[in-house]
Amino acid sequence: MNITRKAAVTAAVLSAAALVLSGCAAGSNSSDGAASETEKLTIINISGPVSDPFFGSFKQGSDAAAADLGIDYEYSASKDNADLVPTYSKLTEAAIAKKPDAIVIGNYFPDTLEPLIEKAVAAGIPVFVTNSGRASWREIGALGFVGENPEAMGREAGKAAVEAGATNAVCVNQIAGNPVAEQRCQGFSDEIIAAGGTVQDLVIPSEDATNDQKVQQAIAGVLNSDPDVDMIFTLGSSIATAAIAATKQAGSEAQVGTTDVSTNVLKSIQSGELLFSLDQQPYLQGYYGMLMAYQYLNYGVLPANEVDSGPFLITKDNVDAVLEVNTTYPGIRGAS
Repeated sequence: MNITRKAAVTAAVLSAAALVLSGCAAGSNSSDGAASETEKLTIINISGPVSDPFFGSFKQGSDAAAADLGIDYEYSASKDNADLVPTYSKLTEAAIAKKPDAIVIGNYFPDTLEPLIEKAVAAGIPVFVTNSGRASWREIGALGFVGENPEAMGREAGKAAVEAGATNAVCVNQIAGNPVAEQRCQGFSDEIIAAGGTVQDLVIPSEDATNDQKVQQAIAGVLNSDPDVDMIFTLGSSIATAAIAATKQAGSEAQVGTTDVSTNVLKSIQSGELLFSLDQQPYLQGYYGMLMAYQYLNYGVLPANEVDSGPFLITKDNVDAVLEVNTTYPGIRGAS
């Protein structure tokens, strides 16, 4: 039998136990608190569209955790980037109505999703936040967070850009209203400005984010209007590919760096078309989010703090090893 949620809360408070990352397969522990081999936990994981290489990798991690741990699991996501706020509101409401044992969710749009997360918590559903929502997860009653430190991601990008000689940069944000994207751009800008450079933000409407041609034209427009731009920082692997194409279209010598990974991004780093990528390791986010929920429901243990999955800087110096992993285990470090 699973320990009750009330007992789990008590156990977590009394033990202040850290996350255990081994020996956690379903049925592997025969103590009174462990789940029986015939009883499966039901967890709903609300995350991003798998059409995005980042979330394709995230889902692989979630799928692997569900298989390893014997969880009855549902991956709930939008089909694309259209109407994201109302779509995620509906997905979260639907998840709450199903009364799962736990919900794992990305807090992508706090104004809309935080009241719903609080609603789930009030209904007695344990909630774990992944990817977005680092700053507020405790305040809204969630029990854990795994993901990047977005400001640190931005700062790492800024440092890499400055080292490469950037003085006039652009940060391309394709997820307006998402705090993580804004904090990445802020961290990037802080480093560039501290080194004496300038930065401008280019916001791509979210509904256009999957239209490579529109993204390319928007970036090329900035490059044409300001030929002195020497660095473009993007916040997604597909946006990076469009940025590379935009520099060619505009005849610009601006360098491009990005967050997130795909096979195309890794090959572009190899070829020198892309300066760097900052990997927040979405596979780990997907896996650890499920793992935290599983261990809490079974044993009442929780991480003491946020679990950081990034930043991990990929450059020409280490890209070969990362690409080898992605070739051997397709999609683990980002889909093609």
